[in-house]
Amino acid sequence: MKTLRKIALAAVAATTIAVEAGAQQVDFYTTGAFTGCTTTSVTATSAVCNVGTSSLTYNFLAPDTKFLSNALPIANVQFGSFATTGTDITNFAGVGFALTLFQTAPGSGSQPLNGVVTGSIAANAGGLLWGPVLPTSWVIGAQAWTFDVDAATQSVRIDPPNSNGGGLPQTIRGTVTNVPEPTSLALVAAGLATLGLVSRRRRNSAI
Repeated sequence: MKTLRKIALAAVAATTIAVEAGAQQVDFYTTGAFTGCTTTSVTATSAVCNVGTSSLTYNFLAPDTKFLSNALPIANVQFGSFATTGTDITNFAGVGFALTLFQTAPGSGSQPLNGVVTGSIAANAGGLLWGPVLPTSWVIGAQAWTFDVDAATQSVRIDPPNSNGGGLPQTIRGTVTNVPEPTSLALVAAGLATLGLVSRRRRNSAI
């Protein structure tokens, strides 16, 4: 019994080391562009789509860093924010927006997130959807990303100006985590199997 307990403790320790080894600094930023607008403009910090008397702006995320926790190697992240302005009802049907995430460390890569804009905005009415957004999850290097969308529509809801906080930047969010390496998964499986064996031996000895 003592030998099995030592094996179980060693497996748990190895699993802990594997998880801690997965802690990582992740550097990233976003850009984007609209299509189908009356006029568009793109700067280093934002993209603007003008249709009629209304405007839809996406403010990019400047270079940012997230440190994935040793205890829980996952972090909430921001991708940027939408803001709307307008006085008369304006329909944004046919407008598209492509947001691109760039990861620069620990491994470099990029991922475009595509969707079309539907709906209308006005001073105190209407509302827009950007989506369905594809993809909502992807992997760059050893980092797995997700993009938060409305479960029913797979879209991002954008409030109109002066309605439910609309007109103020609406932050778009997601998560980033480390993808477990096969060796780490094997250690976790071994640790759980050993603990299960110890538990079974204890139950049998108690009978």
